[in-house]
Amino acid sequence: MKFIWLGVVVALLFFGVYAYRLQAVPPDCSSPATISLVRQILIGQFKYQRLIRIANIRTSQGGMFAPRFECDASIEGDLSGQSFGGVAVGAVHYTSEITEDTHRHYVTAKPQLVAQPER
Repeated sequence: MKFIWLGVVVALLFFGVYAYRLQAVPPDCSSPATISLVRQILIGQFKYQRLIRIANIRTSQGGMFAPRFECDASIEGDLSGQSFGGVAVGAVHYTSEITEDTHRHYVTAKPQLVAQPER
């Protein structure tokens, strides 16, 4: 009988964790939903070409119960029009979070300069 109650408690605990993650934890850095929103921002706001690809994704902050993920990645594809002072803008820093009021997935993204190796 004790094992049945233990099973019920464990099941309730897992359900609670699952429900919390659905409501408060955003998709992580490499989630297709997050990557799609990052691409939309880069193409729409920063005028990158449509054929860019987000690669080498790294999570700098965030985890299983984190309310926000901080991410860095490289941008691959045609970056010919994306330079600043001769330095390629071939990386991106982005965040993934859930808004408190509407519980929607919200992503911010900002291109980053990538130093070119000297020749």
